[in-house]
Amino acid sequence: MLYEHLMMNVLQQYAEAILMECNLNADYHNLTGNTKTSYTAGLYENGKLLSTINVIQLGVDPPTFRKAKVGDDGFEDYDTGRMVDYVKPYSNPSYSFADTDGGYGFWTAKNFLRSYTPNTKGLTVVVTTGTEYSEFLEKKRGLNVLTDTYLHAGRIFKTFVKPIKSN
Repeated sequence: MLYEHLMMNVLQQYAEAILMECNLNADYHNLTGNTKTSYTAGLYENGKLLSTINVIQLGVDPPTFRKAKVGDDGFEDYDTGRMVDYVKPYSNPSYSFADTDGGYGFWTAKNFLRSYTPNTKGLTVVVTTGTEYSEFLEKKRGLNVLTDTYLHAGRIFKTFVKPIKSN
């Protein structure tokens, strides 16, 4: 029982570090802040979700607006605080991407983790975003959302565990 508690504590700290690393390594412009604030980790045991943690819980400012949706008039830019006319950025082909459900990214991420069942035994950490356009940002625009952090996840994990030395 103590071992499981200690491992969950380590995984919780690891998940928090991963989420903050995602946020630091993000190289896209935040329009509403929904991708940046939707980084969420789920901790699972034998495929069952035990808990979730979101970057807002770690001190990241919440989004300024729900996910922009075709038909919106405008929104407050997350990075600058200026009002942005919805038509301007999305009429530009470099901004053309998936329409959204119009909700908040952190809720979409949490709902995904609730519905997801990893096909693993033991303890698992799953990290996701809650924006429909995260994949677009990575694949079509070549910007980092999750991939760079995923590639360094093993290195990050090693900072939380130490090998047992035998005498």
